Amino acid sequence: MRDFLAWMQASTLGVSMRESGVWTYAVVNLTHILGVATLFGSILILDLRLLGL
Repeated sequence: MRDFLAWMQASTLGVSMRESGVWTYAVVNLTHILGVATLFGSILILDLRLLGL
């Protein structure tokens, strides 16, 4: 596991996230949160439709 985490930290994505400004991390985090909310929202809508509500 440590080898994988060390590889991720040394990867291009890891280096660019670490060396970028605060706003880059915030935008990536916001995109992730919106994606998860969209996923769970669509699952909720589908489940409610299957229940007939």
